[in-house]
Amino acid sequence: AKRPGEAIPYMQRVVGLQPDIPDFWVALAIGHVGATNQTAALKVLSDGLERHPGSANLHFNYGYILSAGEDLDKAREHLRRAVEIDPTFPNAQLVLEAIEQALAKRKE
Repeated sequence: AKRPGEAIPYMQRVVGLQPDIPDFWVALAIGHVGATNQTAALKVLSDGLERHPGSANLHFNYGYILSAGEDLDKAREHLRRAVEIDPTFPNAQLVLEAIEQALAKRKE
């Protein structure tokens, strides 16, 4: 896909055909992020989490997208969950620490 969002219809089909693979939900959400539609990305990840609450990848990406907005408390919840599920998940601990620092600064 050369243009942002071009892969979305294909990924929607893949998720529809194989909804039991959490990484496909993440790929669809990333397509929406590429098309600058964070709302759609969060909806996809939320739907994926309903099916796969034990997916560190889904929790990480949900938290990461939220961290770009104002809902740092909710972002922290999802990043903590990602770390609980998989303590070695790439960058989860790093992003979680950054969010906790930002929240601590807000309280100062």
